[in-house]
Parts: sequence; C-alpha cells; structure tokens
Amino acid sequence: MWSNVLYAARVLRKSPRFTATVLLTLAFVIGANAAIFSVISAVLVRRLPIRDPQNVVVVHDQLPPLNLPRTTVSVLQFRDFSQRTDLFQSTAVLKRTDLTLTGQGEAVRLQGMEATSKLFSLLGVRPELGRDFTGQDDTYGSEPVVLVSNGLATTLWE
Repeated sequence: MWSNVLYAARVLRKSPRFTATVLLTLAFVIGANAAIFSVISAVLVRRLPIRDPQNVVVVHDQLPPLNLPRTTVSVLQFRDFSQRTDLFQSTAVLKRTDLTLTGQGEAVRLQGMEATSKLFSLLGVRPELGRDFTGQDDTYGSEPVVLVSNGLATTLWE
C-alpha cells in the first residue's frame, strides 16, 4: 500500500496543475456536501421548536375547477370549521401577507403573517417581550395588534 501512496505522490508532484484542480474539486465537493447536509438537517431532520409537533395539522382548501389543489382557508371558512367540529383541541389561522411599514423615513416592504389569537398557545410558544394575542384581538373592529420578530426589532431600533 505504501508503494501506491508514494507513486501517487510522485505523479501529483510532477503535474501541479492537475493536483491543484483535483484538490480544488475535492474542497468544493466536500464544502457543497456539508452545506447541503446542514440545510437538510435544519429543515427536515430537526424537530420543530414547538410543543407536540406530531399533533399539529395544517388544513387547506381545494378548488379543482380552477386547478388549485391547495389554497388558503378564508376567515369565514375557518370560523365555520372550528365551530362545527370537535376533532381538534384548538384551532388557529396563519396566513402570509405583504405589509408596508411607514412612519419613520422611507417606507419598508415586509413579509408578515396574519394569525388568530390562539396560534402561539396552540404551538406552545410565547413572545419574548410584550404580550401575546388575546381573544379580544380576534373580534371585528378591534385595534390591530402586531408582534415583531427579534430580527426585525433589532433592524428597526438599532
């Protein structure tokens, strides 16, 4: 085996360009493999940081005539569904929305989520600062309530 290793070292020493290409290729492939594994591990393998993730269910609507296999559930559909079923211990709505933050300097476009008051208690998480949503926040005509992520808060109020 040592003779093969010594022979490979002599061949690699005689052609430095080939050696550099091989080493750079190996470094790139190993780095890409580590990056892909890290993403897969973070997204697919690790458990979600919520209480009882095996008991969380996501409900979607379907509109086959419009060729839409997964659409969001409207607020009225959600209220009707949550009142008519006793299958779930708790229900909440989470809907992606685009927002514009104004008030200081230039307007900033943000990606946000609209949620009902039971979302955080359902997931078993609490805000680090401030208060959680309350049942009164879900009533029609109530003042809007915003929970800001730590990342956004540090960006805005540095």
